[in-house]
Amino acid sequence: MRRLALAVVCSTLLLAVAIGGFSHIFDLSPFNPSKPVAAAETPVSSEADSLVEVLPRSAGYSKTTTDIMTVYHNVTYASPDGEPLLLDAYIPNGGVHPAVIVIHGGGWTYGDKQELAFEGENLAAAGFGAFVVNYRLAPPNGDVHAPVALRDVSTALDWVRNNAAAYRIDPDRVGVLGNSAGGNLAMMLGVGGVNDTDHVNAVVSYSGQSNLLTLSTRHTTHAALNYIGCAVATCRAIWVANSPIDHCTPATAPMLLVNSTHELMPLDQATGMATRLEQVGVPHVLKVLNGKKHASEFANEVWPETLDFLTQYLGS
Repeated sequence: MRRLALAVVCSTLLLAVAIGGFSHIFDLSPFNPSKPVAAAETPVSSEADSLVEVLPRSAGYSKTTTDIMTVYHNVTYASPDGEPLLLDAYIPNGGVHPAVIVIHGGGWTYGDKQELAFEGENLAAAGFGAFVVNYRLAPPNGDVHAPVALRDVSTALDWVRNNAAAYRIDPDRVGVLGNSAGGNLAMMLGVGGVNDTDHVNAVVSYSGQSNLLTLSTRHTTHAALNYIGCAVATCRAIWVANSPIDHCTPATAPMLLVNSTHELMPLDQATGMATRLEQVGVPHVLKVLNGKKHASEFANEVWPETLDFLTQYLGS
């Protein structure tokens, strides 16, 4: 990563000198998942761009090019009931790359893809095509409940594979990274999704819920109840259906599970999932951090392990 950062700095300095100024140099501040890095715009063209341009666009669609990636903002991947579902695609320039779908958290109730823009940029900088997705949320007292969010991210997975040529990614090497509720959805894709057919090749879960039935804090149980839409006593089967721990098989994708010891998400959600994966013989890594950091708050600390894990199972 240090070599990549040095190469980016050098190339950007040369470009700035050539045009007579330094106004487009990268902001090289420390890793902050909530603060995307602003990159210099440099014309980049490819045959694949012409394929992207013919795809349906949202009203807010735009494209940004840099010397290392092209970012397609607000791409519509589905429109259930006329509601556009958007993603941002961060695509390394040149070649064909493995892909990673990135899913934000927020208790299935709030959140937006922009929160994980930094993860998208850094995945692309490391050679992965990153697709940071929105999905339908489940606001309190609303009528959106499970498995709507899972269906949406499953649709995003299908869309990415179906549009692989346009975005220069390999449809047979697709992973997923999610935090908090996004980690739950990522693990659900890892065990097969809605119909047990949406297997991805690797899963990274930051503070994800693996077993909705054993959530043990007021915050986490309330969020799950709102997401499911009915109590365990009334519809236990739906709680189980949306708990990845209950769907692990030898075909489950390899997983990297990260959780802090005293954070918002009870630690047993990660340790329990690791135990279950061990029982069915699925490769996995459990990373436990001391402290209270939750999801993207600890992303900087585990980013090298995240890239190593994704490279191991998706290639580069």
